[in-house]
Parts: sequence; C-alpha cells; structure tokens
Amino acid sequence: MIKGVVFFLNIIAVLGSIMYYLLSYIPPSQQSIFNGHSLFFPLLLVLHLILSCFWLIKLDKRILLSLIILLLGHKEVNCFVAFNSKRANNIEKVNTIKLATFNVLNFKNQNRKRFNVKDNVFGLLDSLEINVLGLQEGSYFKQSVFPQSNFNTSIKSQSWIYSSYKIINFGHLEVLSSTNRKDISYADVFTKKDTVRIYNLHFQSYKFSKDPKVLKKKGFLNNGKKIRKGFRIHEKEVNNLVKHIKRSPYPCIVLGDFNNNAYSYEYNKLIRECNLKDTFVEGGSGFGATFDFSYFPTRIDFILVPKTAKVHSHKVLKLEEWSDHYPVISEIEL
Repeated sequence: MIKGVVFFLNIIAVLGSIMYYLLSYIPPSQQSIFNGHSLFFPLLLVLHLILSCFWLIKLDKRILLSLIILLLGHKEVNCFVAFNSKRANNIEKVNTIKLATFNVLNFKNQNRKRFNVKDNVFGLLDSLEINVLGLQEGSYFKQSVFPQSNFNTSIKSQSWIYSSYKIINFGHLEVLSSTNRKDISYADVFTKKDTVRIYNLHFQSYKFSKDPKVLKKKGFLNNGKKIRKGFRIHEKEVNNLVKHIKRSPYPCIVLGDFNNNAYSYEYNKLIRECNLKDTFVEGGSGFGATFDFSYFPTRIDFILVPKTAKVHSHKVLKLEEWSDHYPVISEIEL
C-alpha cells in the first residue's frame, strides 16, 4: 500500500519535472496557467531526493525514476545546492575583481528603522575591499551620504553602481511596463586590464508578503495573479536587457535582485543567450540563500559573469536585520 502511494507520488514528480524542463524554454507570456511553475521546482528536487532515499532503503529499482530526472537535470541541482570546496587563500589574485550585490531595502532594517549607511554598508564593504558594488532599492538616500573618495557612482536611480575603478560611461534601460522605473542600470568601468560593462538590475517585485501565513490568507488565486503579472513583466525586462547586452562592445557582468530563482525564464535566458555563468554554481557552497524567506532557502540575488571568467570565490553574508536580502560577494578573474 505504502509503495503504491509513493510510486504514484513519484510519477507526479517526474511529470512535473519534465514539464519544467520543457516550459523553461517558453516565454511566460505563452505559458498561460503555468506561469510561476519554476518557483516550485526546488521543492520537486527535494522530493526527488526523498523518493530516491525511500527506494534505496527498499532496494527497489523504481529508484531509477528520480535518479534519471536528477541526472538529466544535474545543472538544476547545482543551481539549488553547490558542493564547491573552499579555495586556497594563497592563490595569486593580481588581476581579480571583487564584486558585490545587495538589496538594501531603502536602508531600513527589518523593523523599518534606518541604520547608519556609512558605518554599516560601506564600512563593511570597504573592509572587504569590494571593487564593484551594485545596490538595489537605494532611492531614499541622497548620494552625497556615500564616500565618494572610494567609489564612483553611475547614476541617480533605485539601482546604483559603485566602482573603485574609473567609470567611463553609464546609463539605464527603461522598461515602461514596470513600476521599478530605471531599475536596470549599467556602467562601463576600466578595470586593471580592460573595460567591462556592469549591469545592476532589480526586476519587478510581486508585491506580496514573504510570510507563509499571510500568503495563505491572501489565497491561491490572488497570489497566482500577482505571480503571472510579475513573470510577464520579467519577460519584457529581460528581453530588453538581453538585446542591450548583445550590443555591448565589452564583456558583461550582470548582478542584482532578480525577484525570481535560478529556474526562472529570465535567469535561463541570460545564461543561454549571453554566454554567462553563475558565480554561485562555480564557487559557492551549500544553498546560498540570499533572501530571508521563512522555512525554505531562497536564492534570488545573483552575480552572472562571462563564461570565460575564472571564479575564485562566492559567499553570502548572513547579516540579520539589515535588510530582507543578504549581501552577495564574488571574486573573479576575467
């Protein structure tokens, strides 16, 4: 009886995974009621792991159902949990660039109280010798509060780019369908070796609570509508971004708050069409959660770099009560 129930659950999990693999290539505007399926794919991965353990204990060949799915989707597994060992500290890093991205929640902590910007955010990042920093949701503070002697800012926008290198050009992409106006900014910075274009983005928010109890109270249909709307706006945002990246005369780095996970259409489109790779996959460890979401590790803040880049490290700073996001830092070599 138990085996029969588990086998039925296994079939459902396999069909759900196959559907994800197929839909990951289809734009959200063409997915109808299936918009938002990628948000739940990490749960399917966990389910496949549990099912595999169950069949292994029973020494049942039906373990192949989940194992084949996990093997076919090994890249998806790596996006969920990374197993990279810690790199040696004595690696020659003469030409490395240290990148960071952080959604600062308008410089208010979780209790909605503003904290000292210089002493907290920039004090920490300066001690870590960050070369390029992307901040999202920073519009509530004037840029004069920042240490201009250490960083060159690109533009006045909700998504700011700071660089210890010289910024030779900057601008932003307009996405008229989004309420996050000017939230894809870019800056061309002259690094130690060459010029690189940095994109800092904050894709459309869903405008709902991260508290599961509140989500349950709002109801499935109401949350589903917000998810579908958000996914379709993300599609327009990422299409504009990809077009802009393909016209760039320089190698590109994309960082920021995607408001979606590594199984989303926008993440996969950037990876596939812009020849980028995820620094977490290359140099991270564990789940790499970047968003303080109850009960489940959620990674929605990314640093994507050219496939030719060498990733030396990737880490998430679990700073409680600074924001609902955590700073993400990666050291790379172009």
